[in-house]
Amino acid sequence: MCYFLRIFSQTADSFLPSQLAEAVDCSVSITAMFESEWRELTFRISDDAEIILVERSSVTESEDCRDELSEIISELEKDLTPSKTWVIDYLKKTCVLYTIEVSSLQGLRTAARIQTEIWLKVNGLLQSDLEGFRDELGYLIVATGNNMQGVQRVAVLQDERWVRFSIDMANEVQVGSFFAGKVPVGTGIHAVG
Repeated sequence: MCYFLRIFSQTADSFLPSQLAEAVDCSVSITAMFESEWRELTFRISDDAEIILVERSSVTESEDCRDELSEIISELEKDLTPSKTWVIDYLKKTCVLYTIEVSSLQGLRTAARIQTEIWLKVNGLLQSDLEGFRDELGYLIVATGNNMQGVQRVAVLQDERWVRFSIDMANEVQVGSFFAGKVPVGTGIHAVG
């Protein structure tokens, strides 16, 4: 089974893959004539056969990318909350989609490091099939999976302002409130803005 992580960037900024390989301590092969024009990277985790693929797709140049965005937006349009509406609006302004594909749970830790390093270089929304969407500050704003554990930093959009707080994923009341786009009673708020 494959797992996907994504970064939706509203800028066309890029970076050199060699910088990324250094940051995550993996070997990388580039599918491009020039390193600055890369579209696909293949990472091999040292001393392991695990391979992680990274694809860089321009929304204006790739019909597949536009189709993927449309599919994601269609899923988000079910049971709309203000946070989902905000994500949909953000996705409609995406310039570049970075897709990270990993074939096993063991490779997810490295894939998440790759995602974070790309995110630090290009900014944007983070998305994971197992979690959902995280904003530019790393707060979970739309949950699409139920595999999360422990305390999570989350945010909901209320009155056009983000309310950021933490919830315990084992607490069904807190999780239910968050999924409904509400701040659970008794939750310590980190910030509003």
